[in-house]
Amino acid sequence: MKDDEKQRYLSRYEELKHQGESFFPYTVAKDVVVSLAVFLILVALAVFVGAPLEARADPTNTAYVPRPEWYFMFLFDMLKYFPGSLEWVGVVVLPGAALAFLFFLPFLDRGLARHPSQRPVTVALTSLAVLGIVFLTLQAYQFNPTNLMAQAAQLLHFRG
Repeated sequence: MKDDEKQRYLSRYEELKHQGESFFPYTVAKDVVVSLAVFLILVALAVFVGAPLEARADPTNTAYVPRPEWYFMFLFDMLKYFPGSLEWVGVVVLPGAALAFLFFLPFLDRGLARHPSQRPVTVALTSLAVLGIVFLTLQAYQFNPTNLMAQAAQLLHFRG
């Protein structure tokens, strides 16, 4: 930003700051009310809907294929692209690099602009990352090895 733009931005920021309400107690009170509402919704869901559980573990069942929870499915699917001795790249290096990038992002992006329309590169990279995660997650759910293992077990049972 040029100096005149920066001065206009800062003067507009100060003007809006004086028009608004203080952070404490107004914004804090709103955050507490919303947090309480979300907490009560989660408690109600846990009590009335419950969490689906699988059957008890059977160590003699060789057809069982463990699957990760939904929030790790994209990493699980990424293992297909890094086979064998390269698994550590998909499991450690790429997620570690993503977390390091997120950690250093405030230091890398020092611009004053905050509106998404004024940050096309950041919005494009974030959108690309989210689309990649959604794609990998959906792809992992489409291929269900549990059904394949059950079919293979039935075939072996009929032959034997």
